[in-house]
This record gives sequence, structure tokens and C-alpha cells, in this order.
Amino acid sequence: MTMENTDPDFYHRADAHISLANSQVSNEVGAGKVSASFMYGMARYCAFVYAANSDSKPELEADRDKAIEYFVEQFRLSFEENFDDYVAHYEKYLNR
Repeated sequence: MTMENTDPDFYHRADAHISLANSQVSNEVGAGKVSASFMYGMARYCAFVYAANSDSKPELEADRDKAIEYFVEQFRLSFEENFDDYVAHYEKYLNR
């Protein structure tokens, strides 16, 4: 996702979700468990948004593969961008 493709509050909303996820990490609940919950919640919300924007159940059923392809590709692109950013800034981001 690049700046020219986003609305002005895109990164603000993303940072708010990340902040919430970070607040759930504790000695008892590690970042991996929070990440799993976060991904599940994101998937659930994306399915809801897609379903809510469908005109009918048959349309929703017919769009299943298209919807999965779209959301998986968007996750892949975002993950690749962020992973590469962490590689480039490893020492800075992780204080190592």
C-alpha cells in the first residue's frame, strides 16, 4: 500500500489497531497469540464487510473465490512491504 493509494486517515487507523494489539501483549499472552487473534479478527471483519456489500446470498456465494483471492493478495502485498521494511530497518526498529 502506498501513500498515493490511501485516504488521509489510513495509517492513523492502522496504528490504532496495532496499538490495541500491543496493549494485549503480556507475560501471560505473547505477541504470537495476539497476532493470531488479530488476524482472525481481521479476517472476520473483512468477511463481514464483503457480505454486507453483497446484494444477495447467491451473489456472496458466487463471489467466494474472488473475495478470497482479493484479500489474500492484499495481505500478501502488505506483509511483503512491511517485512521488507523490517529487514531494512532491523536495528532501528528492534533496538539491536
